[in-house]
Amino acid sequence: MQDEFLKHIDSVLEKMIKNEEKRKIPAATYQILLLSLYSLSSGYFSALYIAGKRYGKEELAKKIQGDFEKSVPLFCKIFSKMGLGKLKVIGKTDGKRITFQLKNGLAKDIGVVEKHICYFEAGIIAGFLESKLNKHVIVQETLCCGMGDEYCEFIARIK
Repeated sequence: MQDEFLKHIDSVLEKMIKNEEKRKIPAATYQILLLSLYSLSSGYFSALYIAGKRYGKEELAKKIQGDFEKSVPLFCKIFSKMGLGKLKVIGKTDGKRITFQLKNGLAKDIGVVEKHICYFEAGIIAGFLESKLNKHVIVQETLCCGMGDEYCEFIARIK
């Protein structure tokens, strides 16, 4: 069963990379997932971050060819095609930090909930960067639509 699921994910991802398919996670589905995990455990944010990191590292980074500089634009494009919002790099600091901006993400659809909620997205960014840079990366969300901010922002710290 798990093998079939992974084959399906692989197929969808291949189609996204080739511009043959666009998928969007409905905001309601994402909200139900967040609320379900929140009610089950105080560590729900860790579960989402780790799941995103694994997906970014083991699926996306392996499918997106090229070194870091060449693969980041395609990564941002696929992020959007997945329905996660418009992601772009808005700043780099001497190889130690990269700042990403996410507009029209799922948090915007969910609305103000007075907390940072984009742990899955942060994890995807961290996993992708770790794979492409071969260094440990920690991504923290600094602005979030869930907090009432206009857009979400992530700072990736490269160790």
